[in-house]
Amino acid sequence: MQERSLEWGQGSVLNECSAKHLGLIKEHQHGSLPVIITHDCDLRHQNEDTIELIIGDQLENLDPNYMNAKNPRRLHLEFLSDERKSIYLDMRFSNRDFISKEKLVQLKQNKSVLEIPHESKKVLKQWLAARYGRPAFPNSFEYCLRKTKRRKTVEYHLAKIFEPIEPYIVGLYFDLGEQMLKELKENPYELNIYVIYNGKTHSSEAHNAALKAAQEVELLFSDVYGTSENAKGIRLGSCKVISDTKIALSDVRTMEQWRLEYLSIGEKSSEVYFQTGEV
Repeated sequence: MQERSLEWGQGSVLNECSAKHLGLIKEHQHGSLPVIITHDCDLRHQNEDTIELIIGDQLENLDPNYMNAKNPRRLHLEFLSDERKSIYLDMRFSNRDFISKEKLVQLKQNKSVLEIPHESKKVLKQWLAARYGRPAFPNSFEYCLRKTKRRKTVEYHLAKIFEPIEPYIVGLYFDLGEQMLKELKENPYELNIYVIYNGKTHSSEAHNAALKAAQEVELLFSDVYGTSENAKGIRLGSCKVISDTKIALSDVRTMEQWRLEYLSIGEKSSEVYFQTGEV
């Protein structure tokens, strides 16, 4: 059994027939494909007898709001067919399921129906890790981020700033220093923001886009919280732009990624938005 299980890996996709045979999807369901999310090492380990999957629904196009592990509850991911055609799956953490490894090994299907590209597998790993490893910022800090400008929260404005340049941005990182573990009631949080952009592809365009976004962030915080001298709630020390090819490990250790967790950036969203730190 163990030897045959090596044919499967994290990101492998079962076909529709296999999914129905295992009871993962119903007979009338079409366009839903189970994706294995169990780690490769656990798939091969003799003491691991359960396989975890997420049922993904096929999409026509990717939505930037759900790409690159930005949203810990939902992920749009690219796979490749045998003809090297892009197939997109909408993966929601709430659509998890489990089967025994024995059942997976006994399937007549012995290989994944879709290939997961290397970059997509990295994103999948980041998304799964973010579910449990993302930081919980102080509730008081998050309350400050709900302060509004033109009836929209600062979080919303941040999302709108970065939405158009999503392909260039690797991540938005917050550094609260020692205040990361404190609930402040009177003194403002001392915040430094780092906009990390992709320095390998379109580096000049990415740098300029990140610079423009950083300037908009500085203006937003100044408008909402005041200048450095009279800031209330949050005092923005700096909003730095750094290439992912040049950021130092020592800097990474002091920062926490801020994930723009709006389930929809649009005005009309029927889904509930949960704040990080409240979940």
